[in-house]
Amino acid sequence: MINPATGTLRYVRTHSIEPLELDTESDAYDFWTSRTIDELARQQRVQPVDNMESLYGTWPGATDDGFEQFVEDLRKWGDAEEHSL
Repeated sequence: MINPATGTLRYVRTHSIEPLELDTESDAYDFWTSRTIDELARQQRVQPVDNMESLYGTWPGATDDGFEQFVEDLRKWGDAEEHSL
């Protein structure tokens, strides 16, 4: 709707939304159809993790897995960044 006093657009009202015809041969994203986790992983070339330790270095929850120290280091780094601004 146009504001008559200023001539500017005040809002737009959508009456209907219809999907466009897509080329079914291409790998175009289909907004109207959800993909499965497996389909998304294939499309994004996600591979299974062979070594869980590669994600962090040790299994989460293991004795002295370094998580607490990691979080503390992140907090110190964040504090240092704030004070350097």
